[in-house]
Amino acid sequence: MLRTLSLIAALVVALGAVGLIDHAWKTRQMHRADVAWWFCANDRTGCGSNPERLEHRADRIEQAWQERERVYTLLLGALIGAGVMTVLGRGRSRRGPVASPLRS
Repeated sequence: MLRTLSLIAALVVALGAVGLIDHAWKTRQMHRADVAWWFCANDRTGCGSNPERLEHRADRIEQAWQERERVYTLLLGALIGAGVMTVLGRGRSRRGPVASPLRS
């Protein structure tokens, strides 16, 4: 049981680290998109051939992050559930089989 819980804890830590790195990357990308859009809107530089696409770039970055964040949350929930099931399963095996009240 301890080995399984240690593995689950390591996976939770790894998932958290990946999530933090991903969020930092998203923040940098959002900043770059906002700066690029500001220059396009105010100085008319760096707009490229499709200024509207540049305008909505930050929205696309945020939407993609929210989808990944949902996956991180689901994985975290699954890992916590696995940890709880491991502890509960170990507790049941120590007590032995549950006797049925219908047997005499």
